[in-house]
Amino acid sequence: MIVTPISNYFFNIVSSLVLAGIITVVTETVIAKRGQAVEEDTDTKEQDMGSFSDMKLKPGEKRGLRNSGIAFAIMLAIYLALLLTPGSPLRAEDGTILMSPLLLNVGIVIAIMFAVMGWVYGRAAGTMTRARQIPEAMAKGIVSVAPVLVLFFAAAQFTAYFEWSGIGPVLAVYGADFIGGLGLHPVIMFAGVVAIVAVMNLLITSGSAQWTLLAPVMVPMLMLLDVSPETLRRCSGSVIHPPTCSAP
Repeated sequence: MIVTPISNYFFNIVSSLVLAGIITVVTETVIAKRGQAVEEDTDTKEQDMGSFSDMKLKPGEKRGLRNSGIAFAIMLAIYLALLLTPGSPLRAEDGTILMSPLLLNVGIVIAIMFAVMGWVYGRAAGTMTRARQIPEAMAKGIVSVAPVLVLFFAAAQFTAYFEWSGIGPVLAVYGADFIGGLGLHPVIMFAGVVAIVAVMNLLITSGSAQWTLLAPVMVPMLMLLDVSPETLRRCSGSVIHPPTCSAP
């Protein structure tokens, strides 16, 4: 089974509206009132934050934003043309859109778009005038994602050991037999998964790390109980992770 980036678009549409409402209510009724009772930091009060005019966009920055926006519009038009045109070679083998390489590998498409837009902005704004500045900018950008790369390395080792040892399928089969024998209603089963994720949130705040620990066992186990991976992902982490205070 292949889980595409748009497998949960109906869920995402509804959950984004629900979460926006909940977050707004909690912010206005709880967090804002608590913030009023906190005394202002004297160190911050003494800092020179500059004038508002210093925050305005300079002509070069406006030109860079305009040109990068035009570049984005052109690339988006090309992307949609390759995706939606009947008979396009970048559609799926059966001619459908959902299994197109452009959607299955949308991360590569986004990376290319950001690279092109960044280069166009730098050229127009005057912040990137030479080709050798591109690797330097990429090196600076990789510093911020270095912790994630370390996490992915550890996660890859964990997943590889699970696959090599075969313990994942064993736990999945025995777990599916146990849960199936209990005859639990799907709602109760999902509530148990949510409770497990809620406890994990107290110790592991990264959603990627949680999914790495849960997926090798939970996904095949619940698939044996006719529960799709998309349902598991959205009905577990998506319920608990957004309102978690310790979430990054």
